[in-house]
Amino acid sequence: IFGLATSLGFGAEQATAGLNFLFGISNSNTTKIILIVCITGIATMSVVLGVEKGVKRLSEINMVLALVLLLFIIFFGPTIEIFRGFFGNLGAYARELVPLSNPFGRSADNFRQGWTAFYWAWWISWSPFVGMFIARVSRGRTVRQFLIAVLIVPSVISILWMTALGGTAITMTVGGFEGIADAALELKLFQMLGQLPLTSITSFVGIILVIVFFVTSSDSGSLVIDTIAAGGKVNAPIPQRIFWCSFEGLVAIALLLGLTAGMGQLSRNIVVRNVARTYVEFIRGIPMLPLIFTVALILVPETSDYVNQRLDAWFGVTYKLSFQMRATVTLALIYGAYMAEIFRGGIQSVPPGQSEAGRSLGLTRRQTMRSVVLPQAMRAIIPPLGN
Repeated sequence: IFGLATSLGFGAEQATAGLNFLFGISNSNTTKIILIVCITGIATMSVVLGVEKGVKRLSEINMVLALVLLLFIIFFGPTIEIFRGFFGNLGAYARELVPLSNPFGRSADNFRQGWTAFYWAWWISWSPFVGMFIARVSRGRTVRQFLIAVLIVPSVISILWMTALGGTAITMTVGGFEGIADAALELKLFQMLGQLPLTSITSFVGIILVIVFFVTSSDSGSLVIDTIAAGGKVNAPIPQRIFWCSFEGLVAIALLLGLTAGMGQLSRNIVVRNVARTYVEFIRGIPMLPLIFTVALILVPETSDYVNQRLDAWFGVTYKLSFQMRATVTLALIYGAYMAEIFRGGIQSVPPGQSEAGRSLGLTRRQTMRSVVLPQAMRAIIPPLGN
């Protein structure tokens, strides 16, 4: 659940950054929450349809779009450098896989905390459902087919993908373009595509790819979690599938709100600090059931009616927000307030001298928080968050 929720959060951040880059849509938590709700809704429909009709079709669409974008970057980017780098990276992958996976014997502590340890935790949380899902779709295959299709081909394609996108970005940076290096992490892809032809089209394809990749992750994960919860039954009841999809979206929104509100309470801006504190204290001061009834049955429907009136007047369209989605957003608001206190407490448990040391090294406030404070705070955050 937490592995999928983390992925949904990252997907929403990058998709929101792309929408802001391409269309100027506000890069706010509201936009991210709407994206998570949309991704959860599409994943729910895919899960209800099953592996053959839902997950398989979405995966095929995704692979076609990814192949088109990859070929475009190879042919319109530094083609010779990409192919040269691909063969060099194959050797580097085999040579550096074990050393870079080891937390010892390295001086780059930021890499160890920000990459090695982070991806350990992320992939450990993914490994049970990924293993079960691969086992399910590999039924009837030989061991040779399994090894080629699951281990060799994905590794080679991943190296080619990273070489094409990363190599193109590095070549642009070495050539004097500093926009990629200076951009926020979630914007680097779109800055790189901005230096190639057909920027609007490729950036839009990138946004769709990010969204659909996380939709397929969510629906495959939901199917496996559903199978585990059903005691190994492959065809579990549809309401149970819907529950697990909704729960993943709930946790993703709650994590996003919790981190934002937790950081907001520590902000130097008095308005941001008071808004975050009011949200947390209001939610924590009211029992859960009255909140669910008030928000899911009164406030959200009334807001939906108002939004529908505006949409009908402006565009001639309306939408219907199901009770499942209303309840998901409401529960996420509730859990987000409690998670905010966990994040705030974890960040405050890190000695202030760590932040001062990061700033003295020339890191910005954001870089210090990301590379110095949060990795240490996670030791205090993870146990209560798991509870």
